[in-house]
Amino acid sequence: MSRRRSIMKFAISCLLVYSAILLAGHYLGLHDSFTSKFRQIGNASFGQWSNAKSVRFSAIKQAGLDTKVSIVNRQIAKKHSFQTSSWYLAFLPLAMLLSLILAQPYLSYARKIIALGLGSLLIYVAVHAYLSIKIHYLFYECDRAVAGFEPSVGSRCMDFLNAAIMDNTGLVLVVPVLIWLLLAVDLRQINHAFQNTKHSSLGVGEQS
Repeated sequence: MSRRRSIMKFAISCLLVYSAILLAGHYLGLHDSFTSKFRQIGNASFGQWSNAKSVRFSAIKQAGLDTKVSIVNRQIAKKHSFQTSSWYLAFLPLAMLLSLILAQPYLSYARKIIALGLGSLLIYVAVHAYLSIKIHYLFYECDRAVAGFEPSVGSRCMDFLNAAIMDNTGLVLVVPVLIWLLLAVDLRQINHAFQNTKHSSLGVGEQS
């Protein structure tokens, strides 16, 4: 099997697994249970931000959006919110990671299980970090509305992160690819497998 055919086989397998996961999520009713769990974990993780600050994840029904994150700063009587999609933010990256790992050739089942476990954990950490930075940014937005607010190094960092990372939604699907490359791809093993298939095909050609 040539290198090109192996790559095409992997791409097709990955696409089929990814499509199957999305179809299962849609037709088996996983969307509602997943978004509900997403909001439950969000409230447990971020609900009581501090004594004067609180965060609340609630359900909404809008095109492409399912969750509203509201923040309140009782000390300065300010509040803010943003809307997001738990499906796009968390489920799609997880589905992409699962499809990449399950379709990965030259990888033992034990290695796949380990990669799936660690990869899912890293997806959770990435989503948690995204929400944490976004909530921090909203609290800084509330502080800016107060008279006499002076920008600090922290607020400038929040501005940079929000502009460079938070508003760049395409990065959501880059994260699972990076995690897959880190956990599941062994270039030496793949090259060795390609060399073996190449040598075997040459041997068959010489015999014929």
